[in-house]
Amino acid sequence: MKGAIEHYNCNESSKINVHTTVNDCAISTKPSKSSFKVLIELKPGENLVSIDFCCSSLNIKLTYKRRRTCLNVVPMYIINNGHAGQFQSAENEDNSPESACKRILTGSKLLQCLIAEKLYEDGFGRKTFQIENDECIIFRSNLNYKSARKMNQEELWAYLGREIMRSKIGCGNKKYLGFLSCTKYNGEKKLIQTYEDMIKVTEGHIALGGGGLALFGSACLYTWPEKVEEVVRRFEDSTSVDKQKFMDDSCYRSTYGTCFTTTLGSVLHELCHTFDLGHTHDGIMDRGFDNIHKFFVVTNNCTNADPVDVRSKYLSTNVVVNTIIRNPNCVQNNQFTKKSEDDTYFTRSCSVMLSYHKFFNDYVHQNNSYILKFDKITNFVKSTLGIRVIEIRKGVNEMVDESWVFPGKILKYSFHVPEDCISNGDTIIIEDNAGNIFKEYYKI
Repeated sequence: MKGAIEHYNCNESSKINVHTTVNDCAISTKPSKSSFKVLIELKPGENLVSIDFCCSSLNIKLTYKRRRTCLNVVPMYIINNGHAGQFQSAENEDNSPESACKRILTGSKLLQCLIAEKLYEDGFGRKTFQIENDECIIFRSNLNYKSARKMNQEELWAYLGREIMRSKIGCGNKKYLGFLSCTKYNGEKKLIQTYEDMIKVTEGHIALGGGGLALFGSACLYTWPEKVEEVVRRFEDSTSVDKQKFMDDSCYRSTYGTCFTTTLGSVLHELCHTFDLGHTHDGIMDRGFDNIHKFFVVTNNCTNADPVDVRSKYLSTNVVVNTIIRNPNCVQNNQFTKKSEDDTYFTRSCSVMLSYHKFFNDYVHQNNSYILKFDKITNFVKSTLGIRVIEIRKGVNEMVDESWVFPGKILKYSFHVPEDCISNGDTIIIEDNAGNIFKEYYKI
């Protein structure tokens, strides 16, 4: 909830007091330049919210109901065979599996909120993914923790993806958001100056998403909150990270708060790959996620510094930095970026793709009576349900180079892709009005 105070004539120390009757939680926040933001966790049914400032008060009734869908995201904490389940943390932090699950679930809800508001800003309503049973589960893997620590990211992602799908919880109607318990940062007596230095001394590190699985290490969970009431404090935590003891994945800003914002943003980025998004030249699917804290807090109250120019200094394995030469003769349809007030945004084709995605809409069963195809000979896209998004992605890293979107009420059933906008080696992605996805490697 964000708002503004029209007549800010009270004492400068005055705070906004918010009280919700459903979860009996009172939250106070100090406004900045008459603006305020408050995080409220809604419960199913009616939520009565009262806002008080000085002598003024405002009462709001919000009704929350879950969508009708069989497509869910499953947050999970993966405990490897032979590992006790505790993640790395300072002594004053609860690092139990139960605490890990609380942190992962809270982070997942924050991403639910952010995506919903970003789509709302872009005119698509508050659509977002649904968390299965509103919980994070513990998944016990047969993969020994010592073996896991020796694997690279791709090996870990492939192994655990297969193991999850073969288990009793495996289902094609779910996306899995997993964190490894056994990630181990070994920074003692090491000189850690660069991101590459940090990765070299971290075993079991991963930040990779695609298909049905987004998978991450747990070495920065110590900076995450267990519950919504802690979120702002965690973002504003200016405690310096001791790089000899703990992983500092903060884009060279080196505080607990910036470590939280970068790692939460990374989870958003990789999770969106499971929703079929590619990399983009700016925004969340580039490196825009490093400033995710700006969405949740009033930035004047936040001590987080801006991230370093990551294109020159911060090339992590989950980041793609390409130089793309655009064809000036290719006309792009609606290829504009609406930059939000907090610098955290999706590019236009990403917003449209999410808004029509099956995981973001009421969905009960599969309807196979449709046609969605691309003719390589004529370069025509055809759809019986209507086209919503067409993207041309370059290279193995699938950088979105050209895109066309059709979010209007009048459906478009065919479209000719200009010949000079697609070439051998490109990937074409098409989404129709029902959220069906067509993806094909272009080679003639």
